[in-house]
Amino acid sequence: MKNSLLSKTIDTLRFPIMLGVVAEHAFFIPPAGENLPAYSATRFFLSDVSTEVLPPPLFFLISGMLFFWGVKQLSSSAYLQKIRKRFRTVLIPYIFWNLLIIGVLYVGQTWFGDLAGQEATRVSDYSFKDWLWAFWDTSKGSAYTSATVGDPVYFPFWFIRDAMVLFLLSPVMLFLLKKTRGWILLPLLAWWLAAGFEGVPRWVYGVAGFSPRPIFFFCLGAWTVASGKEFAQRILEKRKAVYVLLPVVFAGIAAAWFLRGHSLYQPFIRIYTLAAALLCFCIAARFSRKENRGRLWIFLGGATFFLYASHGYLVKILPHIAIKKTGISGDLQLTVLYFVCLAATVAICLAAYWVLKKITPRLLGVITGGRC
Repeated sequence: MKNSLLSKTIDTLRFPIMLGVVAEHAFFIPPAGENLPAYSATRFFLSDVSTEVLPPPLFFLISGMLFFWGVKQLSSSAYLQKIRKRFRTVLIPYIFWNLLIIGVLYVGQTWFGDLAGQEATRVSDYSFKDWLWAFWDTSKGSAYTSATVGDPVYFPFWFIRDAMVLFLLSPVMLFLLKKTRGWILLPLLAWWLAAGFEGVPRWVYGVAGFSPRPIFFFCLGAWTVASGKEFAQRILEKRKAVYVLLPVVFAGIAAAWFLRGHSLYQPFIRIYTLAAALLCFCIAARFSRKENRGRLWIFLGGATFFLYASHGYLVKILPHIAIKKTGISGDLQLTVLYFVCLAATVAICLAAYWVLKKITPRLLGVITGGRC
């Protein structure tokens, strides 16, 4: 896979995907009572129909591709080898960054109470149950009464948590994909689409670590490589794919704008997401044909995981501090503040990555799972 078009396409997508994650997390709750048409529109187009819905499917699609690349039959030895590798590249960083954030929360609660977040219980008063759930689903513990349902204490790492479950279940998924010749993807797609309708049973949404969106896109990525059919030849190398997908995506964005607040918004946005994810692959493939990459692009590719791991609370704290210290308000000012905080977060994280790479490359390698 190293020199294939698909490999180059995945490398091209890494940093833009992570930039989208940061962009989605950079949005903040503005002061109450403000009429903010520009800020609301910016949030809609940069979050609701792009950075909020596209990075997760792309992440799981790529994870499925990479995990099953070159796998015809997942023997027990091959499976154990892959799991051992993920212990170093996934589990160790997952534990480290969640522990680090718990430490940050402890410091924040002790010396900066207003920056401590939404926790109802101080870290120093965590029960054994709170400590366990902090690494999986904070809504189950007593310490996080208003936390986002389904997230670990370091909320961006729900990606990693769900991926770890999928890695463990990979033999079952490959068996089903092979046994059904890929047709299992249709009920998985239906499950994911059904989760967008109002009033469906609670189990349809899944549980922390096992929900329809990660499962469908991980299996879709697995099938594109494990089936033996060249995804690059069938999709990436066909110029017509872009011409077909592009109008579908633009039509989806326009329809989503008019469906805001409607019960059909979520099911419709899921169909748009599938087309947009494939379009991202096709566009990235066009930029991946260059043999030589610049030093800056190589640096950004190496910094992708560190940016993902380090941005979470920084991108939330910066606008909080700015609004509190300056009293900034108004539609245009808050819109500009969003972009300033986004750029500042990316710059600070990349600078920290560069410093760590120069001073302690071995430590950087451990906390990023060797992705540096």
